[in-house]
Amino acid sequence: PGHQLDTSARLSPSQLRKKREEFWSTAPAYSGRQEIWDALRAACETDDTTLMHAIITSAGIRLPDGSLHLAYDELGNAYEIPPYCISSSSSHTSSSSKTEMKTSEEHSSSEKHSPKQESIVASVDTICGTPMKVKLLLSTGEKATFDIGTEDTIAKIKLLLEDRYDIKAEQLMVVFLGKPITSTCRVCDLKLKANDTLQVFVFQLPK
Repeated sequence: PGHQLDTSARLSPSQLRKKREEFWSTAPAYSGRQEIWDALRAACETDDTTLMHAIITSAGIRLPDGSLHLAYDELGNAYEIPPYCISSSSSHTSSSSKTEMKTSEEHSSSEKHSPKQESIVASVDTICGTPMKVKLLLSTGEKATFDIGTEDTIAKIKLLLEDRYDIKAEQLMVVFLGKPITSTCRVCDLKLKANDTLQVFVFQLPK
């Protein structure tokens, strides 16, 4: 492992990104479940340890030695992750991760104010942009498909989930291709293909 870390340390940021992208795009083809690989990628690429633990817990992932190098899902499938994929990424992606988290936090706090909430809720029944279907897989095991528009935001998807499953929007984190998506992101920005599925992690709110 030490040798691999030394090797990755000599790579430029762009080479390291390419190497990671190659791993995450090919690993799911060999074994394991796509949604678990997506969760592990999100956990590996965040520099927020609280968020990392929340992702691992909600996806039902076990870490026998306490690190992300070796993980197991609830079915007993093993997932091995090379050292270069694990949050030495913080040195290259910490600023973007923090920005992303900050945007999410700002949106979560704004959602709690009724005027903002009402303006979003008012648009739930209105499709903005070109109509399309979006498939979702929740960490609870539930699957959902919603008719929305290309100009609709992730915030709207969270509110639709809130209505259907009686969970609060601030409990939800939407992930696509292993990356957390902010509530203000539009569906068209994700460039979804026909069979793409958004992963939704349901977190327990602190009491």
